[in-house]
Amino acid sequence: MSKELAAQEKSEKDTSRELLGEIQYLERLLQDLIIQRNNKTRRQVVSNEDRELTREGERDTNDAEWMREEELLKTIILNKKAEFRDKFDKGKVVQKQPALLKTGAILSIFPGITEDVYCNPLPLVHIDINCNNNSCNCTNSNNNNCENSQKENVNSLEINNNSDNTENNNPNVDNSNNNSLNNNNNNSNNNINNENNKNSFDNNEPTCIISTISGPKPDLPEDIVVYKNLICAKSGSSYPKHFTGRRIGDPICDRFKAIVYKEKLLVTLADGCNWGRLPYEAATKATDGFLSFLVENHHEINTIRKAGSFLLAAMTAAHKAIIAGKQEVFESGTTTLIGGILAKVKPVENTSGISNAQVNHQGGSSNINGHFSDPHQNNATNVNHSSVFIGVTLGDCKAFHYSKKDHQFIDITKGNRQNVSDARDPGGRLGPYIRQGEPDLRNLSVFYRFCDEDDLILLLSDGVHDNLDPQQLGIKPTDLGIDSESWDKAGQEFPIESEKAKNDYRQKWLNDHFCSSSNTTEDLIPQNISDSLLRHCLVTTQSSRDFMETNTSKKLPSDYTLYPGKMDHNTCLVLKVSNQYDQE
Repeated sequence: MSKELAAQEKSEKDTSRELLGEIQYLERLLQDLIIQRNNKTRRQVVSNEDRELTREGERDTNDAEWMREEELLKTIILNKKAEFRDKFDKGKVVQKQPALLKTGAILSIFPGITEDVYCNPLPLVHIDINCNNNSCNCTNSNNNNCENSQKENVNSLEINNNSDNTENNNPNVDNSNNNSLNNNNNNSNNNINNENNKNSFDNNEPTCIISTISGPKPDLPEDIVVYKNLICAKSGSSYPKHFTGRRIGDPICDRFKAIVYKEKLLVTLADGCNWGRLPYEAATKATDGFLSFLVENHHEINTIRKAGSFLLAAMTAAHKAIIAGKQEVFESGTTTLIGGILAKVKPVENTSGISNAQVNHQGGSSNINGHFSDPHQNNATNVNHSSVFIGVTLGDCKAFHYSKKDHQFIDITKGNRQNVSDARDPGGRLGPYIRQGEPDLRNLSVFYRFCDEDDLILLLSDGVHDNLDPQQLGIKPTDLGIDSESWDKAGQEFPIESEKAKNDYRQKWLNDHFCSSSNTTEDLIPQNISDSLLRHCLVTTQSSRDFMETNTSKKLPSDYTLYPGKMDHNTCLVLKVSNQYDQE
């Protein structure tokens, strides 16, 4: 027994020494970074040609990134010190730790991210994991056929380090049933629909994936893909043109991708940080890696809580895809990402005898602080909705839910942008950002939202929803009831009130433009919403674009009243909730 105690004490000392060494290393690293910034010898985060446009009075892109990196390191050091005190405080009361989730699979999740902190708050509501294809016996106990057919039909999802070649060799829409989706630039009047994509599985091989949607193509000024009247993804850019006629910031560094099953959707949207080849490559690889993981493993997901675990693992796979094949990890770009699963709630009694009948809340989210936004009981197992969208987000892309029953839009990712006043800080990102190439996980969050047939889920890059932000539109805090003369001060003095005011304004804008008495059901078609939102981005930023094209050597003035909006890459992905995605 004495030997066991001695071994335990030695192990504790080794752990203590290792943790202290890591804290000291991080403190030295922080000091070196500050010295390098002051001496102007620090590695540039963004090359000169890939820097985003800034307004008068704003920090240079590299300065802003350096400061954020230092603040993030300070937070990590504080957390490490708190961890050290927690582990080696001899006087503390030992509390029983909750059991880890039984995910049913070996999942690789970011080091330092505790699965149960994010996923235990999610409800144990069962979702339907079967594809219900007559030609495919895809069940929990027999999923080999489905899994094999998925691997055969998602060639576009394979992670390829040569992203540009991948783009040139793959069309925007890959139909496993050989049904064509005509992809076209939105400048033409041709509607991009798949009228002939019927549910026919006459071939010998079982097929589960109905369609794969991806874009935008790098050689188009804007791109749109429509799947029937159920899905629309559109990307564009509101950046000005260079004096040579070439548009600044091209190619578009946003990426969207969706996998269509008969009764389920797997979707993702990535927004590469800054411009150029590296952000474009990062966003492309992240969407590929994220969906590749879900395609291989979605048949294991039978509850909302388990979906949260697998979405965290998919986010981890996306980060690994970004840095794969690089000799130097910082040769990779960074990207924000939002993605999720739209699935049916299982209507029958589950194996434990608990039925999914009724629940009094519609959704919630949990983040890195263990905070869960839903005030209701989160382990409820009964629901009165037909479907659920379970998502994960890192960065500043947003998700909105339109309820046909309530006839209103709700932000289901509210609070994910932690820096209320600085639209250039995404709050988190995949790809190498700190230390030895780890991602920035500040605002990593898992969320869910119950929904019903004909509801809508909107995934928006910040290039879209920033143009719904009152600060970007020249609206003062006092106009929205906040006693502050500027949004910078409001974000410091009243962060909660400022975030709520901005969130309420975005929701009001969507409701006013799509849910007013003058709107018709046609206004709530996915393609119409995508067209309207991207057109709004272009119209809002027109004066800024005109100024930059006329004054090529000047920065954009900081007056948001005269020059409203944020020029950026703009992407909108709209999903219509349906009982079956193989029918019109």
